[in-house]
Parts: sequence; C-alpha cells; structure tokens
Amino acid sequence: MSCEHCDSSIPHDHSAVPKAIAGAKARAMQLAVVQVAIASVVVIASLLLLPISAWPVPFGWGLGTWAAATGLGAMVGTWARGGRELSQTSVAMRVRLASGITGAIVLVLGARDAAGRSSDGRFVGGTATAGMAAWQVALAVVAGWLIGAAIMSGIQTFAWLRIIETPGDAGELVRAGVIHSGSHGFVRPLIAFVVPALALAVWTLGLAWLPWLVLVALPAQALIAIAMIRR
Repeated sequence: MSCEHCDSSIPHDHSAVPKAIAGAKARAMQLAVVQVAIASVVVIASLLLLPISAWPVPFGWGLGTWAAATGLGAMVGTWARGGRELSQTSVAMRVRLASGITGAIVLVLGARDAAGRSSDGRFVGGTATAGMAAWQVALAVVAGWLIGAAIMSGIQTFAWLRIIETPGDAGELVRAGVIHSGSHGFVRPLIAFVVPALALAVWTLGLAWLPWLVLVALPAQALIAIAMIRR
C-alpha cells in the first residue's frame, strides 16, 4: 500500500508534512498582506503629498515601467530557456539572470523617462507635472510600481495556495518544494519586492538632477539584480 503523501510503499514518517505546509501557507499570506500594506501606504502618501491633478502622470509612469520590466523580463527569460544540453539548474539560473537583467535595464530607462522633463530637480515640461519637485514625482512613480508588483504578487500567491492543495503532480511538486527547500519564504520575496521600488526612487531622483547618471545606473542596477538572484 502506497503512502497517502507520496508513491513510496516503504514505511516512513510524514508527520512533519502538514506542519511544514501550514507554515508555508501562513508565510505566503503574511507576505501578501505586508506587500499590499506597503504599496497602500506609499500610494496614500503620494496622494497626500502631490497635487491630485498631477498625481496620475507619474503614477502611470511607475505602473507602466513595472509592466514593461515584468513583461519584457519574462519574454527574454523565455527566450533564454533554450539550450537543452544544459542542466535544469543551469537553465533556471540563466532564465532568472536574463529576466532580472532585462527588468533592471527597463527600470532604469523608466526612471530616466520619469525624470526626463526635469531641470535642477523640478519638472518644467507638461501642464500636469510642471513645477513639481523630483521627490514628489519619485514618490508617485514608486507608488505605481508597487501597486503593479503587489497585485501580481497577490495573484501569484493565491494561485500558489490553490495549487498546493491540489491532488496530482502539480500539487505534489509544490508540496515537495516546501518540504525539501522550505519555500514559500518570507524575507527574500519581501526584499525582492522592496529593493526594485527603492532603486526606482533613487534613480528617478538622481536622474532628475544628473541626467548623465544613467551611465552609472544601468550597470549598477544590473549588478543589483544579479546579486539578488544569486542570494
């Protein structure tokens, strides 16, 4: 008779499995709540500190930058999946690196676009943003980025919670990952959620004052992405 948790017919202990899965589910929900809370606080702060008529423009820049970085990163990651002669681990790392570096480049270009109509830290172009300080624009840009990231993370979390309860190969694969590697984590995904938003704020502010900083920002953000992936 096979085990109810796996296909093995050899007697073994699965008493820790329910506890591990319950802990992973709790961490996943906590992470989703914290991410939504962070995004909500930044959005509310940006609404309070920016003229309401000016807020949608930089917010849209941030949301659009997130969408472009995520979408293009996924596309490049899929393209980089080729090379069947590589091990599964090597392919997975190559996909993550290609996706992460692409997203980093788009992030910096989005920050450059957000700061592109500024002079000495103040916006001078466009009726909606004219006269706004760079920090105000950076705050709204980050709010847009975080909202997109929080929504996507929430969708992924609920999909993961549904799969982990599903019988069959898909559910068993997720449960095995929880048991053997301790996923779903909390700290690393939270860092991955916060760091790009902070980088977007820093580059938006920096590029508003020093446009040539893009030459430093591109390789620096790529290195940050690589460091986060290899953690």
